Amino acid sequence: MRGHLAGLAPKPGSYSREVAGSLATDVAIVVLTTISTILLANLLGPTGRGELASARVYPLIVGLFGTLGLFEAVIYFGGREPDRVGRYATSAAAGIVLAGVPIVLVAALAMPWLLHAQSPEVVRSAQLYLGLLFVHAVHGVPVHVARALHRIDLWNRLRLAAPLLWLGIAVGSSLTGADDPHAILRLHLASLAVLSLLLWLAVRPQLRGAWRPEPRRWRPMLRYGVPVALGTGPHFLGERLDQLFLAGLLPARELGIYTVAVAWSALALLPAVAMRSVAFSRIVRIQEREDKLAFIRRGTLAAAGVGAATTLVLAAAAEVVIPLVFDARFAPAIALSRVLLLGALVRGVADLLQVGLQAMGRPTAVMGSEWLGLAALALGAFALVPLHGATGAAAAVVLARLVALGATVGLAHRALPGLIGRP
Repeated sequence: MRGHLAGLAPKPGSYSREVAGSLATDVAIVVLTTISTILLANLLGPTGRGELASARVYPLIVGLFGTLGLFEAVIYFGGREPDRVGRYATSAAAGIVLAGVPIVLVAALAMPWLLHAQSPEVVRSAQLYLGLLFVHAVHGVPVHVARALHRIDLWNRLRLAAPLLWLGIAVGSSLTGADDPHAILRLHLASLAVLSLLLWLAVRPQLRGAWRPEPRRWRPMLRYGVPVALGTGPHFLGERLDQLFLAGLLPARELGIYTVAVAWSALALLPAVAMRSVAFSRIVRIQEREDKLAFIRRGTLAAAGVGAATTLVLAAAAEVVIPLVFDARFAPAIALSRVLLLGALVRGVADLLQVGLQAMGRPTAVMGSEWLGLAALALGAFALVPLHGATGAAAAVVLARLVALGATVGLAHRALPGLIGRP
């Protein structure tokens, strides 16, 4: 029996083993983030927690778009030319810093207007925290070099560093009673900068002789990376647009119930996120086009199967877990979560197709499908939320994800002949 079970275990270096390791890391990150959130909420109270969130929200958005997709380009080009991955990585970091100067200046000048409802101290903290973009430029080098080289175990360990640091700050602040949210933000920014420099040691052998950026690489990297960033943006905004509509049109109680349903349904995306992360660098490293297409087809089918099983389990468990973990007052979130779980299943399938398009050098197709999905979400929420409240928002999310999936399938068929049906 022991030998039979050992034979069923994923082999070292296999796709299933890498996905399992990435999934375990994603779950660990969720757990660490949740514990940090609980500790900081208890320490700071509603007002302090709100100030912390307000000072972080726009710098996080700037950090997402300000990298210009250059680190995704490191994975793409570095995976194809592993001996030059260091050149691509340092060029990406330098490009982000150079472009980041005007981006951060404009964002800092806009911050008083964007946060006009907040105190001047919150505005100043947000302006300082915009330096996160420059820290990301340093932090992204070791993380994305490991992924470009398809060293998935190392990549997973590096990914845990940032949430562990945030947890350490939350625990330390709770133990010392340091309840100043602005001091916590300053400490996090400085600590993350130091941590990012230390993480370079993990990929130092790949960076020898590659410390000087090469500006000639910026153009092809930006040509690939900017569409990736623009494709990621609608996904990021789409996860929050439904809640923005609710916040403006419905009572806080209904929004609170909806956010619980969103948190529960998001668990269904964990397998797809893990598969997507591993699949990208693996597809890039496959040499033959037909082998790449076959891998994308298998990965998409696997995402559909695993996603369907996960969705069914979470839909059944919601009846018990949501009232038990959150509170009986959140029972209406059960029905909402089941609608959103359908959207999560569709999102997971689309993710694998999209990562295949990106890995095959077709990021513009992904960008197009994501913006169509975002437009469908905005129109659906505008039409359904006033009439049906949170249920309308959930339906709009499912509609948007179906539109994005349909667009992805159509664009994949056009951009990659032979992937779906006959070429």
